[in-house]
Order: sequence, then structure tokens, then C-alpha cells
Amino acid sequence: MASRARGLNEDGGFVKWDWNKNKYIWVSKDEINKPSKPGHSKYAWKDGNKVAARRPSFKVPVKKACRQPLQVANKHGKMKTPSPKKPSRRPVHHKADFIVPGYDHGYDDGYDEVDEKENYPRNEKYNAREGKIPPPPELHSGHTTILSVMSNRLIHVNAALTFWRQGPNEYISYVIRTEDDAATVDTLPALVNCFKNKTPVSKQLSLGACFELLPTLKKLLSSKFEDYVKTSLDTLRTMLRFWWNDLIAHRNQSFSGDLQQSRSVAGIYMSAIAMTDIITKLCKRKDGIAKKAEIVGTLLAQL
Repeated sequence: MASRARGLNEDGGFVKWDWNKNKYIWVSKDEINKPSKPGHSKYAWKDGNKVAARRPSFKVPVKKACRQPLQVANKHGKMKTPSPKKPSRRPVHHKADFIVPGYDHGYDDGYDEVDEKENYPRNEKYNAREGKIPPPPELHSGHTTILSVMSNRLIHVNAALTFWRQGPNEYISYVIRTEDDAATVDTLPALVNCFKNKTPVSKQLSLGACFELLPTLKKLLSSKFEDYVKTSLDTLRTMLRFWWNDLIAHRNQSFSGDLQQSRSVAGIYMSAIAMTDIITKLCKRKDGIAKKAEIVGTLLAQL
């Protein structure tokens, strides 16, 4: 019998797809039967090679995504370590920081000084930390009252300055209305300077305004404050010298019986003479007020 014709595949072999070369290749029988050495095949996990399966790979030719060995290795390699705790911002006070001189600190009595200092206000806690005793509350108890008094005084002084710029008569009228002795004493030196230097502003000053100011000066003479008394004496002395000629003329006319002078001159004359008793008492004092009072007393004696 004739020999049977060989088929196309009798020599052994078949066609398969090579994933590495990305094409179909012919695999012979010899290549199939040849024992393969374990290598770094990408598909070693299909053959049950567990060692090769643990090695990292970059691409797996499957349709659905799967867990890559490389990612697993990276996760095992990058283990998260706990971050160190942040230090507490609360300061730790030691007992040695609160040692006060003159006080026996026994550390065996079970007394916790740190807890007591924590209950202090901030300023007292700082003073205790520095070893200082906080000031008594009596030292700063009247600060609000003093601040209110000084603010009101500043307002009155600024208002008096505004009226002084308008004219001396307006200034005197404002001082009489406010009845603020402190503001009056602060601003009267400007009027005294006007009397002494005979500035153009002094020509605007009227006898009536000076007559209205005399009761305020008399009240300042009886004050318990030395500055008030000195300011009143200086103002009275300069006022008498400024209107001296008119006062002497009024005195001469009163002696002759001819009264034709202004009523304001007569008012200033009578009010000044009425202060003689107060001036005499001030002359007996043993301070700087006595010298000023003696000068005013001499002027009144000449009237």
C-alpha cells in the first residue's frame, strides 16, 4: 500500500501567538519538547511559579484590571510610620519658679502650688512667677475718676481758649458761666499778661467785664489751694494797676461830691475795698502768698 501522504502538521508543530513579538510564530515539535529553564517570564504565575509571580511586573495582558505584584511590593515597602506628637504649648511650671522670699516652701506637705497659680489672673500669675507681690487695689481704684476730671478740665480750657480768640470780654463771660475754678486758674495768666504788656487786646477789655470778674477772684482768695490764691492776687494786682487812673479819679470825685464816672468804675472801687479784710489775713501767712498780699494791700490802702 502506498505510503500515506504526510499532512501539513505531521512534522510536529503548530502556530501560536507570540505576545512578546506581537505576531504569530511557528512552534516545532522539538521546541515544544525542549525543557524550558525557569526564567523571568511575565506569565510565570500561570505555570504555578510562585517565585516569579512575586516579582514586580509592569503590564498584564488581560482585559480586566487586576492587582499588580509591583503595587503590592510598593505597598509593603512603604509602610506608614506614625508621626511624632507635637509638643504641648502649655508651659510646665515647676515649683522652683514660684519660690517667694521669706516663705518656707515645704514640698512634702502635699500642697500643689502650680494649680493655685493657674487660677490667678494673667498679671497676678506673671507677678507670682517673677517673685513679686501685686500692688494693692487702692493704688489704681481712682484712676477712672481722675481720668474723667482731667478730660472735663481739658474741654473747659479748650473752650476758654476759643472764647479768648473772640475777645477778652467773651472770655470773662465764659469763665463766670462755667464756675470751674480749675479752668479759670489755668487761663487767667493769659489775662494777666494782657494787662501787664498792654497789648492791643487789652484795649478791647471793658470795665463792666472786669467788674463781673471780681466775685470770682474773691472766691479764689478763700480757696485752700495755694495756686488758686496766688493767681487771684496776681490778677487783682494787675487789674488795679491797669484801671488805676480811673479809680483815683473816682476817689477824688467822691470826696468832692461830683459823681460823673461810670457805674462800673464805682463797682470795681467798692468791690476792691471790700476785699481788704481778706487781703489783711493773707498778709499774716508765712509763705509766698504773704508777699503778694502785701503788694495788693498797699494798693488798696492808697485808694
